Amino acid sequence: MRAFLFLFAAGLSLAVAVGSASSATSPAAQCNSQVRTFVNLLGTLDGQLRTGISLTQYQTRLTQLSVASDKIPWKATTNACATKVGIPAVRAYHHLLSAFTVWIHCPRMSCPKNGTLQRYWDEAHGDYERANDNLG
Repeated sequence: MRAFLFLFAAGLSLAVAVGSASSATSPAAQCNSQVRTFVNLLGTLDGQLRTGISLTQYQTRLTQLSVASDKIPWKATTNACATKVGIPAVRAYHHLLSAFTVWIHCPRMSCPKNGTLQRYWDEAHGDYERANDNLG
Protein backbone atom coordinates (compact mmCIF):
# COMPACT_ATOMS: atom_id res chain seq x y z
CA MET A 1 0.00 0.00 0.00
CA ARG A 2 2.85 2.36 0.86
CA ALA A 3 4.43 1.72 -2.53
CA PHE A 4 1.16 2.65 -4.23
CA LEU A 5 0.86 5.86 -2.20
CA PHE A 6 4.47 6.74 -2.94
CA LEU A 7 3.96 6.23 -6.68
CA PHE A 8 0.69 8.17 -6.57
CA ALA A 9 2.36 11.07 -4.73
CA ALA A 10 5.31 11.04 -7.14
CA GLY A 11 2.95 11.08 -10.12
CA LEU A 12 0.94 13.91 -8.61
CA SER A 13 4.10 15.92 -7.93
CA LEU A 14 5.23 15.40 -11.50
CA ALA A 15 1.83 16.48 -12.84
CA VAL A 16 1.88 19.63 -10.72
CA ALA A 17 5.45 20.42 -11.80
CA VAL A 18 4.59 19.96 -15.47
CA GLY A 19 1.42 22.02 -15.08
CA SER A 20 3.33 24.79 -13.34
CA ALA A 21 6.01 24.81 -16.00
CA SER A 22 3.50 25.01 -18.82
CA SER A 23 1.56 27.80 -17.16
CA ALA A 24 4.78 29.77 -16.72
CA THR A 25 5.43 29.84 -20.46
CA SER A 26 3.99 32.63 -22.55
CA PRO A 27 0.65 32.29 -24.35
CA ALA A 28 2.60 32.55 -27.61
CA ALA A 29 4.56 29.41 -26.84
CA GLN A 30 1.31 27.60 -26.14
CA CYS A 31 -0.59 28.67 -29.28
CA ASN A 32 -0.86 26.24 -32.15
CA SER A 33 -0.20 27.10 -35.79
CA GLN A 34 -3.92 27.45 -36.55
CA VAL A 35 -4.32 30.23 -33.96
CA ARG A 36 -1.20 31.93 -35.33
CA THR A 37 -2.56 31.74 -38.88
CA PHE A 38 -5.86 33.25 -37.76
CA VAL A 39 -4.11 36.15 -36.01
CA ASN A 40 -1.83 36.70 -39.03
CA LEU A 41 -4.87 36.91 -41.33
CA LEU A 42 -6.44 39.43 -38.96
CA GLY A 43 -3.25 41.47 -39.22
CA THR A 44 -3.35 41.36 -43.01
CA LEU A 45 -6.92 42.65 -43.08
CA ASP A 46 -6.15 45.24 -40.41
CA GLY A 47 -3.31 46.56 -42.55
CA GLN A 48 -5.49 46.66 -45.65
CA LEU A 49 -8.12 48.65 -43.79
CA ARG A 50 -5.47 51.28 -43.07
CA THR A 51 -4.38 51.53 -46.70
CA GLY A 52 -7.69 50.96 -48.47
CA ILE A 53 -9.69 47.91 -49.44
CA SER A 54 -12.69 47.25 -51.66
CA LEU A 55 -15.85 45.57 -50.42
CA THR A 56 -15.06 42.52 -52.56
CA GLN A 57 -11.54 42.25 -51.12
CA TYR A 58 -12.96 42.69 -47.61
CA GLN A 59 -15.45 39.89 -48.18
CA THR A 60 -12.66 37.63 -49.47
CA ARG A 61 -10.58 38.29 -46.34
CA LEU A 62 -13.57 37.55 -44.10
CA THR A 63 -14.06 34.25 -45.91
CA GLN A 64 -10.38 33.40 -45.36
CA LEU A 65 -10.76 34.26 -41.68
CA SER A 66 -13.85 32.07 -41.40
CA VAL A 67 -12.02 29.11 -42.92
CA ALA A 68 -9.00 29.70 -40.65
CA SER A 69 -11.23 29.96 -37.57
CA ASP A 70 -12.98 26.71 -38.44
CA LYS A 71 -9.59 24.95 -38.51
CA ILE A 72 -8.64 25.95 -34.96
CA PRO A 73 -8.87 22.98 -32.57
CA TRP A 74 -10.24 25.06 -29.69
CA LYS A 75 -10.62 22.07 -27.37
CA ALA A 76 -6.92 21.29 -27.82
CA THR A 77 -5.86 24.92 -27.36
CA THR A 78 -4.32 25.79 -24.00
CA ASN A 79 -6.22 28.04 -21.63
CA ALA A 80 -3.47 30.66 -21.76
CA CYS A 81 -3.57 30.82 -25.55
CA ALA A 82 -7.36 30.83 -25.69
CA THR A 83 -7.65 33.56 -23.05
CA LYS A 84 -4.80 35.85 -24.06
CA VAL A 85 -4.83 35.36 -27.84
CA GLY A 86 -7.94 33.49 -28.94
CA ILE A 87 -10.60 35.59 -27.23
CA PRO A 88 -9.35 38.97 -28.47
CA ALA A 89 -8.75 37.52 -31.96
CA VAL A 90 -12.27 36.13 -32.20
CA ARG A 91 -13.66 39.39 -30.82
CA ALA A 92 -11.79 41.27 -33.55
CA TYR A 93 -13.23 38.91 -36.16
CA HIS A 94 -16.76 39.54 -34.88
CA HIS A 95 -16.22 43.32 -35.07
CA LEU A 96 -15.06 42.88 -38.65
CA LEU A 97 -18.19 40.85 -39.45
CA SER A 98 -20.37 43.55 -37.90
CA ALA A 99 -18.60 46.17 -40.00
CA PHE A 100 -19.27 44.10 -43.11
CA THR A 101 -22.98 44.05 -42.29
CA VAL A 102 -22.97 47.84 -41.99
CA TRP A 103 -20.91 48.28 -45.15
CA ILE A 104 -23.16 46.19 -47.40
CA HIS A 105 -26.22 48.13 -46.27
CA CYS A 106 -25.00 51.71 -46.50
CA PRO A 107 -25.36 53.92 -49.58
CA ARG A 108 -22.12 54.18 -51.58
CA MET A 109 -21.28 57.79 -50.88
CA SER A 110 -22.04 57.73 -47.16
CA CYS A 111 -19.94 54.65 -46.29
CA PRO A 112 -16.64 56.48 -45.77
CA LYS A 113 -18.40 58.82 -43.35
CA ASN A 114 -20.25 56.07 -41.50
CA GLY A 115 -19.22 56.33 -37.83
CA THR A 116 -20.55 52.87 -36.97
CA LEU A 117 -18.38 51.26 -39.62
CA GLN A 118 -15.29 53.07 -38.37
CA ARG A 119 -16.11 52.23 -34.76
CA TYR A 120 -16.26 48.50 -35.57
CA TRP A 121 -12.95 48.73 -37.39
CA ASP A 122 -11.35 50.61 -34.49
CA GLU A 123 -12.60 47.99 -32.02
CA ALA A 124 -11.34 45.20 -34.29
CA HIS A 125 -7.95 46.91 -34.50
CA GLY A 126 -7.67 47.14 -30.70
CA ASP A 127 -8.60 43.50 -30.21
CA TYR A 128 -6.26 42.39 -32.98
CA GLU A 129 -3.42 44.37 -31.36
CA ARG A 130 -4.10 42.67 -28.00
CA ALA A 131 -4.09 39.21 -29.60
CA ASN A 132 -0.96 39.94 -31.63
CA ASP A 133 0.90 41.46 -28.66
CA ASN A 134 0.10 38.40 -26.55
CA LEU A 135 1.11 36.11 -29.37
CA GLY A 136 4.56 37.64 -29.23
